[in-house]
Amino acid sequence: MTADYSPVYSPRFELSVGGRSYKETGGLVQDLSVDTTIDGAATCSFTLTHPFYPEQEDFADLEWSDVEPGTELEAAMGWGGSGSIKPLFVGKSESLSVDFSPDQGAAVSVSGYGKLHEMMQGDVERSWSDSTVVDVATEVLNEYFSTVEVKGSRSQRNRIIQHKQNDYRFLRQLTSEHGFEFYAERDTAHFEPRTSIGGEPDVTLTYGDELDSFSAEITTADQIGTVEVRYWDMNSEKEIVGSASKEEGDGKEVFRIACDSKEEADDVAESKLSALSKARVQGNGEAEGIPDLTAGKTVKIEGMGQKFSTTYHVSKASHRMGSSGYQTSFDATEIPE
Repeated sequence: MTADYSPVYSPRFELSVGGRSYKETGGLVQDLSVDTTIDGAATCSFTLTHPFYPEQEDFADLEWSDVEPGTELEAAMGWGGSGSIKPLFVGKSESLSVDFSPDQGAAVSVSGYGKLHEMMQGDVERSWSDSTVVDVATEVLNEYFSTVEVKGSRSQRNRIIQHKQNDYRFLRQLTSEHGFEFYAERDTAHFEPRTSIGGEPDVTLTYGDELDSFSAEITTADQIGTVEVRYWDMNSEKEIVGSASKEEGDGKEVFRIACDSKEEADDVAESKLSALSKARVQGNGEAEGIPDLTAGKTVKIEGMGQKFSTTYHVSKASHRMGSSGYQTSFDATEIPE
């Protein structure tokens, strides 16, 4: 957590809608929100309050072509003064609605999806021979994103088939089968091994300081029954596969971890299964606006006692700019050691 985001400064936003830009100083935008998630496309919504003139039967200074579905949207939030503002959303509008209220007046509401939503359209039939999972993912993601960041071993596969699936479901299947995580951050796609989750936290929040509230639950709800460890051995040009399982639970996790033999891979899988079988903390928190806190990031929570002061993986993060100022809420799961 950097001091640049201290709420002693005024909340700021920049919103680009089609060919027009809006800022908080214009007073024409209400309830701007951006929701990010590792399990789908980000969303953005807001309300425009251009004056409505009954005599002209139209909104003042509002071009409908700028807000109609399919319009390019970009949103950034942060703090003024010596603070920072950070891009949070890139995508397209999906819906437009108008509300005429005797109490609130007339308003135009717009909502849209992030770039990942484009991958969910249509089914595709294709295949790759003698390609790696990382290479296939890179090829698919480059069709949608300006930047693609991939990590992981280049394990060779004889054949990878996409059978009547949209590109999003296809990559979700690859992540599940081969131990990767895949999500989008604005116009950047991430495809990385699940074992890369962790390390130095992206954001640190202290209860009573930046962190306003935090609710936690200790649970074993995941019910992982099998863990598989895979590693591509460059010398033998074969994949080393190890596994461990237990009677309880029918879920499966796959990890890509460097191993020298099947025996070592089995031992690593056993260790991972033991760690995943332990009760983990799942929590949700609220804080003054933290633009660095988005889905896929890691957050370190402090000031919550020994049991709950630990590092978490953020699965969802929502940013709200409205009458109450700039607020960030998030869902996160404890990262096993």
